[in-house]
Amino acid sequence: MPRGKRVMTREEQKALKPEEVLNLLKSGNQRFASGTRNQRKHSKQIRAAVNGQFPKAVILSCVGGVYDMNPGKINFLD
Repeated sequence: MPRGKRVMTREEQKALKPEEVLNLLKSGNQRFASGTRNQRKHSKQIRAAVNGQFPKAVILSCVGGVYDMNPGKINFLD
């Protein structure tokens, strides 16, 4: 299953490069701003993340919807 459609593993998280994460955040923000957000099955992904989450990024004090990411992909600390 493609990485964007499932919960990220620890190994995938460790392999991420900062530029990749920044580009993913920018493209998610562009989808949000244009109204073309991805459709997801959030409840299924939340259940899959119950045993551990390995997010792409941690963002301090931000509204999460503007990045159009799956649950568990980004942690928000407000």
